[in-house]
Amino acid sequence: MGRFWDFVNASAPASEGKLPLVHSTDLYHFRDIQKQSELQPAECDVYRQQLLYFFYGRPSYRANSRKDTVTAKALLPVCLVMSRDILGQAVRIMPFDTGAFEGRKMHPPMHEAMAKEEFELAIASQAPMKVINVFYGNEKNYYNAKANSNVSGYDSFDELEIDSYFRLLHHRANTEFDDRITAIEVQMNTSVGLTGQVLAAILPKPFLDRPGIVEQIEKWGAVAIPYNVKEEFIPREVQGSIFDRLTDFLYQHRFLDRD
Repeated sequence: MGRFWDFVNASAPASEGKLPLVHSTDLYHFRDIQKQSELQPAECDVYRQQLLYFFYGRPSYRANSRKDTVTAKALLPVCLVMSRDILGQAVRIMPFDTGAFEGRKMHPPMHEAMAKEEFELAIASQAPMKVINVFYGNEKNYYNAKANSNVSGYDSFDELEIDSYFRLLHHRANTEFDDRITAIEVQMNTSVGLTGQVLAAILPKPFLDRPGIVEQIEKWGAVAIPYNVKEEFIPREVQGSIFDRLTDFLYQHRFLDRD
């Protein structure tokens, strides 16, 4: 672990969070997930190994986000809400999306010479909450990407990783907003079964209306949550509907506390 984790670990009390993990994909990949009743690792361009990716609490990855208006149903976004119990299978936990980091979506304020490895968190179920406690205050603020206006206890002229990360959470000048920079990423290198581990599946309503789909999701022990979609759609805009459905689910099941 580097300076970033040393600071976070020393600055926040040990505590378990409540938010689940989220895996985002599209209908094309969900077809195989549905048949296998599990999520399987795939080759990762960043780490050059087989990995399975999740985000802590919210669907920050947007499948097919660069596509404009389309009609192909294979491109429809899908969101799976997973039990936080699978955090025990993590091989790496990061305080941002590593693909966005490698793509230089965070530079500046990140320095070009900084390596993503300098920001790795400990592989522990409490690691996400330590980051959240220091930089957001609570899980609700994290979920809404509302970072603390200040963080004390570090030397901004020496602990440059902490300073750059803090400024990253507030940096919006001349850049397109990218939710991935404020998301906690969880990586696994083994398959994760859906039965007993998936809490909810957010899918297009026309797909859920097909025979047997809802029944299969319920057999996994999950809730099937539909979202409406037009014949023509823009994948990144559909994510707004998914976020709304997920937010309702999290409040309903007390993963998030209402004011």
